[in-house]
Amino acid sequence: MADRSRTRWWFDSGAPAGEFEDLPPLEVDYDATLGGRNGAVAGQPVTVDLNVHRGEGAAGSEVVATILWFSTDDGGSWTRVRLRRLGPGRYRGVLPGGRLVPGSFVSLRAWARDAGNSRIHQTLIRAFPVR
Repeated sequence: MADRSRTRWWFDSGAPAGEFEDLPPLEVDYDATLGGRNGAVAGQPVTVDLNVHRGEGAAGSEVVATILWFSTDDGGSWTRVRLRRLGPGRYRGVLPGGRLVPGSFVSLRAWARDAGNSRIHQTLIRAFPVR
């Protein structure tokens, strides 16, 4: 997927009840509707669905805030994407086709927080090409 990624997590944890305990960091799953050859089609909008959740085995917590940005200059500048809530932890945003030019790449940056104040800040540089 991305050429480079950087993820930061913030969460509270205590001593495990047993030998091991699942940590509660948030995760973000991305699903972009891409066109031909596994890339965006220049000039066409791209829908990006986000699913924000805690890792497998960790107790769930309501996601209370999520922000998505995109960049077409490898993270030199970022544009905030308006998100629509689809359900618990699920959001949809649309990247404007007018900003997607052939030969460029789309980078994504997401930030989310849950009711327990766990947070994630994730950047994906060159998440997908524009063809």
